[in-house]
Amino acid sequence: MLRLARRLAARGLLVTVVLTEEWLSLLSDSFPPPLPAAVRLRTIPDVVPSERGRGADFASFIRSVLVRMGGPVAALLAELDPPPDAIIADSMLPWAPLIAHRMGVPVAAFFPQAANVFLAFQELKTLAAGRPQRSELYQTGTETTRNRDGFLDRLPKAASGHLADFITHSAGEGMLKAFMDGIAWFSSARCLLFNSFDELERRA
Repeated sequence: MLRLARRLAARGLLVTVVLTEEWLSLLSDSFPPPLPAAVRLRTIPDVVPSERGRGADFASFIRSVLVRMGGPVAALLAELDPPPDAIIADSMLPWAPLIAHRMGVPVAAFFPQAANVFLAFQELKTLAAGRPQRSELYQTGTETTRNRDGFLDRLPKAASGHLADFITHSAGEGMLKAFMDGIAWFSSARCLLFNSFDELERRA
């Protein structure tokens, strides 16, 4: 997110990055080179579990992000000077479009993980709805990536091959549901921003 902020600032924009007080303290010594003057950091209270212990129950951490952060962020943005002309939100913040709508500004979803991960989420959402995707079959060598029911079975060029493995390595179905709830707002975003490029993940 900070790299994106630097790039936007280089185009002449004033960028405000909102984070918790703990996250600011963790980042305070890790800005080589220093942030440009056009990138300013603003904090909200620590309304989510500490970064130091979230690994013990990551699903609860995600649920806290989904439920408890929106109010403090909305309050901060309402007092921001100058007020924002647009909002770019991490993909796991479904309250972002509600804030943007109230402020009358567009919102973009920033997906910092691999595009293959986004593809997996979309396929899993399709599986949950009980309908296969209609897009063309992917090919990985001589092997198709869809099973006999028409669902995507393997991700193109992903480190972990099967969608079943993807669910397992995402800390189980509870964690998966938290992620799915988090990205449910994508259809209301003005655009999606990916930290990727065609040559790296062309198929996804």
